[in-house]
Amino acid sequence: MTPEEALIYLPAQDEDERDDLFEEKLFECKQFLTNRFPIEKLIQSRIDKLLKVEEAYIALGGSVRQFTAIDVQEPPTSGTIEHSFSWYHSERNALKLKVNSAKSAGELDAYLRELLRITKCYAQNWVIELTAGDPNPITSKEPDPMELQAAFKQLDTTEGLTIAVLQNLDDDHLLKIEAKRLTFWLQSEE
Repeated sequence: MTPEEALIYLPAQDEDERDDLFEEKLFECKQFLTNRFPIEKLIQSRIDKLLKVEEAYIALGGSVRQFTAIDVQEPPTSGTIEHSFSWYHSERNALKLKVNSAKSAGELDAYLRELLRITKCYAQNWVIELTAGDPNPITSKEPDPMELQAAFKQLDTTEGLTIAVLQNLDDDHLLKIEAKRLTFWLQSEE
């Protein structure tokens, strides 16, 4: 990318303005993506735009820290849905902190890809059979984790929440609504 082309993506007059503008674009991307439920196409679109901005930043004389790899967390292989819920929210919060500290498009992309991966692992624990009459829920609208936690406690099953228990809940039960949302989301991400 030539400096002239770079000015299209990063219209900066001097070095300080260039640095500030790049940081602003990086911050905007992080805020946009961490405040939404992860959707692969949306992540890819935003990262592609940020990569162009970063390429322009480098063409105008800026430099970014090289990023190598991240620690990949393996999901629990056994346990209840409640256990996977706790694991997911713990890992997701840790990843969101890393996303917010990312200094480059590559680093941000790596953390968001990991967030997407753990979300898919988590959602697989919630997959239920859907009926033809089930309306498509808004998959990007996540319920409050505290309300889900309260619903787990209110259900109070001795063996823990299983797919069979989920499947038999009333259609308006928060946990069944969440199972439908995550099932639809997984189907849309495939």
